[in-house]
Amino acid sequence: IHTKPDTEAPASTQLSAGQTLPIYGRTGDNAWLTISRQGTLWLDAADVEIIEGYLSNLPVVEPA
Repeated sequence: IHTKPDTEAPASTQLSAGQTLPIYGRTGDNAWLTISRQGTLWLDAADVEIIEGYLSNLPVVEPA
């Protein structure tokens, strides 16, 4: 989990394998997903398995 949608941004924590989280938004290119309503915590979409819903249904969120 990064503080900005950038692999060089500080990592705030790591997720456990199989852990589930709600996703509140995405970057315009779908490369990053935010797990905070404020857009302050981001996951690299390549590392995420979507188990319900579609990325295209999520709003595009600007990083905080």
